[in-house]
Amino acid sequence: MHGPAQDQPAPTDAPATPAQAPPSAAPTIKPTIEPDGFEVYNRVAETVGLVPNLRLKDNLVQLGAVVVGVILGAGAGAAFARSRGGAGSELLIGAGAGALLGFIVFGVLSGVVLMVVGWVRALKGWRKQK
Repeated sequence: MHGPAQDQPAPTDAPATPAQAPPSAAPTIKPTIEPDGFEVYNRVAETVGLVPNLRLKDNLVQLGAVVVGVILGAGAGAAFARSRGGAGSELLIGAGAGALLGFIVFGVLSGVVLMVVGWVRALKGWRKQK
């Protein structure tokens, strides 16, 4: 005699488990650090440009470059004045003009170098976000 009990599979003690996916690498969770306003400003200054850079290290590097430029310019200006037969106040004028020229040239050159360094920093930060 065939009844409804014989058509059903026999119950088992083990619970039914869904098909398991093969093991894969655990997802990595990157901690998010909210930048403060100072860091946001520096990122904008490095990316956009034309605004003052407020990073202490960058400003100290530029200060050092400008001081070196003033010293070298003053020496070159005084040497130029002496080579043209100058003495006394003419040496001071030559040194002052050389110092001013050194200030301008080294200030601009160090600014260009820091601008490129800022672009590299911004590019690295942009790549990390991707």
